[in-house]
Amino acid sequence: MPTVFKTLIFAGAGAGLLWLASCSPEDLFPDDPNVGGKDTATTFTLKYTNLSTSSVAFASCFDPDGAGPEAPSLLNTIRMKPNTEYDLELEVQDDTDPRKSINLTDTILRFPKNYRVCMASPVNLNYVPRDSDGTWPIGLQYRMKTGAAMNTTMKVTLRNQRGVKNGACEPGTLLLEVNFPLSVQ
Repeated sequence: MPTVFKTLIFAGAGAGLLWLASCSPEDLFPDDPNVGGKDTATTFTLKYTNLSTSSVAFASCFDPDGAGPEAPSLLNTIRMKPNTEYDLELEVQDDTDPRKSINLTDTILRFPKNYRVCMASPVNLNYVPRDSDGTWPIGLQYRMKTGAAMNTTMKVTLRNQRGVKNGACEPGTLLLEVNFPLSVQ
């Protein structure tokens, strides 16, 4: 075999090994070649629309290390009216580099069978997912009905559920978890 072909084979094998080594199971968004699997979910933005008045409001949080040890900083409280229906829409960003924000919502929508966003509250608020991967909820869109006036929290979690998605919120790798303050007044 000519030396040129041997060199090309060894170079190709070396490049393949380097590529494999760069893809670890801890990569948070391994599905999307556009983000290279190295992005961290740092920002949740929640848009909530009062269905009776069509008024729109936003709540956001920033967690510089995603599911890491640093606590998220909440930018504002979710304020809703009692006994009212809302549409909720979530957006997920990687803002680790403030000059180059990456919209991870697009990745979740491109690979919906691999991700799940869940909402929960210690009191019985009615959350119904409005989006689906064809079998299970994705959780980027919800319909919610508030009850009586209260002050509580609303937990929002994002998980990579590649290969384990079953409709529940628990399986998979936690990517971001936030407890938004929720005021129903």
